[in-house]
Order: sequence, then C-alpha cells, then structure tokens
Amino acid sequence: MSIARRRHVVLVATSIVAIASCATLRAHEVIVEQIVRITVAAETSRLDVHANIPASLLNDAGLARMDDGRIDATISPDALQAIAVDVARNLDMRKDGVALPATKATAQLGADRQSVNVDVAYAISGSVTGLSARLNAFQGTALRPPRTDVTYRAASNAPQQLTVTGKPSRVSLDPGAASAFRQSAGSAFDQVLNGAGDHLLFLLCLLLPLRPARESARLIGILLAAQAAGIALSPVLTIGVPLIAVQMIASSAVVAAALAVIVGPASRALAGLVILFGLSNGADFGAAFGLVRPFAGAHGLLALMTFTVTALGAESWLAAVILATRRWLDHITVSGGILTVAAAALVAHVAMHRVLDRGHVLEQAGTLAAGHALTLLAVAWTGVMLTVAIARFARDRRAPDSRRVASAAS
Repeated sequence: MSIARRRHVVLVATSIVAIASCATLRAHEVIVEQIVRITVAAETSRLDVHANIPASLLNDAGLARMDDGRIDATISPDALQAIAVDVARNLDMRKDGVALPATKATAQLGADRQSVNVDVAYAISGSVTGLSARLNAFQGTALRPPRTDVTYRAASNAPQQLTVTGKPSRVSLDPGAASAFRQSAGSAFDQVLNGAGDHLLFLLCLLLPLRPARESARLIGILLAAQAAGIALSPVLTIGVPLIAVQMIASSAVVAAALAVIVGPASRALAGLVILFGLSNGADFGAAFGLVRPFAGAHGLLALMTFTVTALGAESWLAAVILATRRWLDHITVSGGILTVAAAALVAHVAMHRVLDRGHVLEQAGTLAAGHALTLLAVAWTGVMLTVAIARFARDRRAPDSRRVASAAS
C-alpha cells in the first residue's frame, strides 16, 4: 500500500473515531458554590468585619437542623459564640504581617435561618494599609465548594471587590505594585502552561503542517494579536453571553482547525479562523484575569499589561517548542503526513469532548438552545471531516485507474 493510500486509510479511520466520540456525552453533576459574603470596613482606629456564612459550611459546628434544612431556632448562645470565635481565628486578620487581636466577636442566626452572621471588631493604629486576611477557610464538598466574596471599604477609597475560590489563601486587601505584578504573572502562567487548554490544541493544529517559516510566523502573529484584543475586550465580548458559550466557540474553532490540517484551506480562510479563535480564547483569558484583577488594588493597568505580556510570551514559547518538535519529527520519519493527519484527528477528538462537555453545562444552566446550537456546530464540522476524508480517498483511488486508461490509449 502506498504512503498516500495509507494516509487516507488513517484519515478515514481517525475521522470515524472523532465522529463516534460524539456519542460519549456523559452526565455531569452540577457544582453549586456555597458563597460566603464578607464586608471589611477600615477606619483610622477600627476595623469591622461582617461575614454571612451558609449553614452548609458550618457542619463542624454541629448545628441542629430542621427537616426543611433550616437551623433550629433554639440554638444556644454558646454555640453561636463558638462559631464567632472560630471564624475570627480562621480569618487571621493581620496588619503589616502582625496578627490583630479581635476586640469583639459575635454571631447570630440569619433571617432565613440558613446562614449565620458573624461580626468581628479589631483595634488598629496608624494608617489603614498593610491589611491582609486568610480567606475561603471553610470546608465544603466536591459538588458544594466554598467561595468567598469580599467587599473592602477604606475610609477615603472606593470599595474593592474580591472573590476567592479553591484552597484557603492569604489575601492583601490593599496590595502594592509588586504584589499586583506577582499575582498577574502567576495567573497568566497558570492559564497558559497548566493543562491542555484550547490554545495548546489550536497551536498544534496551526503548526502540525510544515509551512514556510514566514507563513508560520504570520499565523502566530495574527493569533497573538487577536488574543491580546480578546483579553482587553473581554468585558465587552462577554456582555450577555455566558463564558462557557465563549469557550464552546473556541473549542469549535479547534475542531475546524483540525479540519484545516486535513483539507488545507485558503490562506485567507485560515487567517479568519485564527482571528475567531484568538478573540474567543482571548476573552476566556480575560475572564481569568478578571478573577485576579481585584487583587491588584489600585494597580489595575499594571496588572492587565503584566497578564497580557506574560500570557502571550508563554504562548510564544509553546509555539516555538511545538514547531521545533514538528521539524525534528519530520527529519526522523518518512510518514510525516500520516502522523500529521492522525494527530489532527486526535486533536479533533479531544476538542469535540470539550465542546460536548461545555454544551452540557450550558444546558444545565438553562441556555438549552445555545448549548444545542454550538454543539451541533462542532458535530457538523466533524461530519465534514469524515465526508472530506471519504471523498479524497475515493478520488485518489480513481486517479491511478484514470492514469492507466490514458496510458493505454496513448
């Protein structure tokens, strides 16, 4: 069997695998975050903290619950006081790295009896700078994880909003420039280098086919420019659109890019696809930046520039590694075409799973029509992959016969 014939056999087989992956949609449990709302008000000599904590995060307190899930109204004052003391201890409020002793800590049931309100007061001296707290220090479950939303009000400044998820972490309430730089750079590295994100799959699709160096550099430049625009315009691009829908568009573009590896579209069509992916993936990056932006305090512009430059620099490094690896593989194997097609189909398979998973999340969120529309879009692209593969395979089979007939006629 010739190399061309083997290439198309692999193409048909892997395309069938990709289309079959659409049937593997699995049910997912819905994750419901348990939100702790904290307000911190700082004045010249006093610091007041108010926290509203869901009862579901206070299981260790042994609160008696009614059949409807509400806390028993006969809870003892001692039990509430123990909760207040424990919350103050977990907050571990500090000023310039020194722990602040609480002058008062009280707790009472929320009006709905499904939460507890805790008030803690601290005495401070000097300026209201250098304040930090240990946030999100509550025990949840995999499907009911804690999330802490903080509003920080200083005497003369506008309120700052912070959101903390995941593991407990110490957060500065009035960060300096160095802290803003570290937070933003770290977030950008995590976004680009941790895990196989859509951007990595798309880079593989762009760099799997061997192109002239100038063409590869042009495509990467377009991608980085579109991503930079997507990061900057993320608040605009996601107005009225769930983030998961934007992520589905990026994953669908990856499926289309895998198709482009196989059929080799016109340069303009590929550039348009790169722009579409860059904007949607950049908006996803921008949403990640939005989570760390509040931790930059008054240094928002510095944080945005740091995040953007770091993310694009890390992605450029990834592109260089992928391109060098691809050229090395081309030198050591004679089956580069087959490897390229097989890798493209594998990328399409992974991207299809991402589209389907995100479509399921959209459906659970109530946006059924959007979830179905975007999922069908990606499934259609995979169907096109299979159709093109079969057509090219049939065409190449007829070509030798045509050549033999022409040779006999002559």
